[in-house]
Amino acid sequence: MKKLLVGLICIMIMLFLYMYQFPIISSEEAIKYAENVLNNPPEEWQTSIVYKGTSLENITTYLTEKSGFWNELTNQTQWEVTIKYNGGESTVVIDAYNGDFVDLYGSFN
Repeated sequence: MKKLLVGLICIMIMLFLYMYQFPIISSEEAIKYAENVLNNPPEEWQTSIVYKGTSLENITTYLTEKSGFWNELTNQTQWEVTIKYNGGESTVVIDAYNGDFVDLYGSFN
């Protein structure tokens, strides 16, 4: 019983350390995911976004920490990609580990 408990604790520690050091996507991949969101926005944002592409000097990326106790404990992060285009500026927030869309804010039309 004691060996089982020690083994279970070791597995939990290894899982926690893996989650803490999980690899993140690069900033170039984050920009691709963000442009994909702006080109194919979620249904609730389709009438607000008029994105026609932009040059690379109009894009800034920030890697920020996610809020919340568990996210701070396991060092979870997200990419905030700000893209300036045709009189508008949008910031797309995506998960730093798999590129999933999290949020969108900024001036649109």
